[in-house]
Amino acid sequence: MIFKLNVVIYILFFLLLLIGYLSKKNSNNTILKLLCFCIWLIIGLRNFDCFPDTMGYVSDFDYFKKMSLDKIWDFSKTKTEPLYVILSWLPSIISDNYQVFLLFWSLFPSIGLYFFCKQNLETPKDYAVAFLIVFVLGYFAFVASGIRQAAALSLVMISYRYLMKITTSRDFLIANNFAFIKFLALITIAFTIHNSTLVFLAVFFIRLLPFYSWYILIAIGAVSIGNLFHLEQFTIVSAMLLGDRFDHYGTSIVSELSLSGYFVQLFLFLLCYVKRADLIYNSKENVFFLNMMLVGLIFQAMTGVIGEMFRIAFYFNMFAMILVPRALAEYRKSRLGRFIVYLFILSCFIYLFFLSSSNLPAYESSISLL
Repeated sequence: MIFKLNVVIYILFFLLLLIGYLSKKNSNNTILKLLCFCIWLIIGLRNFDCFPDTMGYVSDFDYFKKMSLDKIWDFSKTKTEPLYVILSWLPSIISDNYQVFLLFWSLFPSIGLYFFCKQNLETPKDYAVAFLIVFVLGYFAFVASGIRQAAALSLVMISYRYLMKITTSRDFLIANNFAFIKFLALITIAFTIHNSTLVFLAVFFIRLLPFYSWYILIAIGAVSIGNLFHLEQFTIVSAMLLGDRFDHYGTSIVSELSLSGYFVQLFLFLLCYVKRADLIYNSKENVFFLNMMLVGLIFQAMTGVIGEMFRIAFYFNMFAMILVPRALAEYRKSRLGRFIVYLFILSCFIYLFFLSSSNLPAYESSISLL
């Protein structure tokens, strides 16, 4: 009997989620390392014909691998995302097999998730919830099909921690704070892989904002605007940021990526909002996370204007991976709260396995086990 390797790893991954959630240990990142390793294998061992994006990237690799170092360098200078070209060529030094190419790029999301969770969460239970949110948000389906923005998002995940070290306006002076230099360096690198990284610079403004409950009205109102109106100026700016990707996604509006995604994110936000007082008391940076989730909701609502906006929303709603586990930790302090947590976990699995056709993608691996 033949077993597809990706199925075996999928099963192992969800077993690790269960073990992590049931773990009584207060601090142990072994589960986190294993979860990230599984993500790396699942994404890296996919077939080249899984999703249209994957086939396009493999075609790029087939084109790049035929070039010498001098030619690939000159070719990269003609592109708006030169580092993507150079990094896509690098695996050809080891092998011209596309699987090596995919395994190389899948390192980015797995490493990004590792540092993102390790720096912000503490327990195996938190890690398990964070990775469940990875699937519920559709982030896994996104990185399993893409490469460029998945890599850029991973660098953003690492970079934001340096931004959080900037606490005063004086810290923005390069001479005073190397954290600012590191943040800008990572964002610049991410920009040369995927130009949409520019939108993350909004954090300079969001970082200084307090949190007010009336912000929610803006996020809720945005979904009406996004589904009723087409804003010409918004379309022009998006085309500039997204380039060739705008032609592919910008005119297609997929309901599952817009309204259902919006309501899932709204539910996650409200789950955190109920515990906002406790979250803010525990850490002031949770104010930043709440605001980032709200901005993500606004971008998600704009998929009614441009389908590609769900991709931009990831730069902001990814912080749900941190805030939701922290909120659930507060819920677990009471009997009713524990019941809500169990109901939430159950709802997530029902959504993934029975209600969502894209967030838990079914795809083939090119490797089989006998």
